Amino acid sequence: MERIDEESLSSYDPRNYCSIGPGSIRDQSYTAMVKLGYGRTSTTWLCKDRKSTYKVLKVGAADATHREKKAFERIELAAAQLGHAGSICVRQPERIFDFDRKGQTYNCFVFEPLGPNLLEFTNQPSNRPFGSQKVRWVATYLLRAMDFLHTNGVAHTDIKLDKIQITLPDEQERYLDAFCASERLSPSIAKIGGDNTLVTASREMKQDELGYPIICDFGSAVFDEERYQGAVQALPYRAQEVILGAAWGHKIDIWNFGVFIWEMLFAEQIFGSTDENGSIESMIKYIGDLRGISSMLVHILRPSSIAMTQSN
Repeated sequence: MERIDEESLSSYDPRNYCSIGPGSIRDQSYTAMVKLGYGRTSTTWLCKDRKSTYKVLKVGAADATHREKKAFERIELAAAQLGHAGSICVRQPERIFDFDRKGQTYNCFVFEPLGPNLLEFTNQPSNRPFGSQKVRWVATYLLRAMDFLHTNGVAHTDIKLDKIQITLPDEQERYLDAFCASERLSPSIAKIGGDNTLVTASREMKQDELGYPIICDFGSAVFDEERYQGAVQALPYRAQEVILGAAWGHKIDIWNFGVFIWEMLFAEQIFGSTDENGSIESMIKYIGDLRGISSMLVHILRPSSIAMTQSN
């Protein structure tokens, strides 16, 4: 049978993933309804709690570091103390807990539900093209969010379209009811994989209304504005200092942001190579036009436009 979701990852080890499926109950509090996504370090589920309120449960892989937990603890403390406006665009858990299964311990995070990520949103034909006005609006909130993170010594290191989710429409309960109903009518593929682990395919969320952008997924975060070395960031978004093996810090998030803005504006990855040498060649290719590119982005995201967006 074809591999699905986390099984398709090169690093996949079934012993690291908690066996969950629709109807599964975790911590005697959360009943899984629909699988929303997966990654190297976690799976994510739309759930209902004991009050039948929708929540999102993110279950970390057993071999995942505690980096995301540390990031959320720092973010929570900073948000409470500083009242920074950017904190509202950074996803924060309502609750963090651990549970054990088959001798493995899993970090779990409980969140308020959000809508699709920007990759899913922009892939919908009805949401194309993603015009400059929407890009300015998204950029305004993401810059505030990054300022909040960097001010408090947190670098995300993996900002890209699928790490930014949008808020749900006003009638979010009706939206989520319909989403769960579609899962019941046409259940996602599920199978028993290696180590007798249940693997379920995730269901993509669709939404026509652009909500507020929220930075999510802090499994790759680093802290304290230290200088780091080593590979981070997906290749199309990877900063030149990372590729060249130089020391790097939180400013690589700004590089991510620039590539991200280009991708939203022009529906293409400016450095979409399949290897690091190709990425460097692309950077050299465009360096002669860098002033033109910078001028164009400054015009599109000029302060007067952002100020106007804020006032609205």
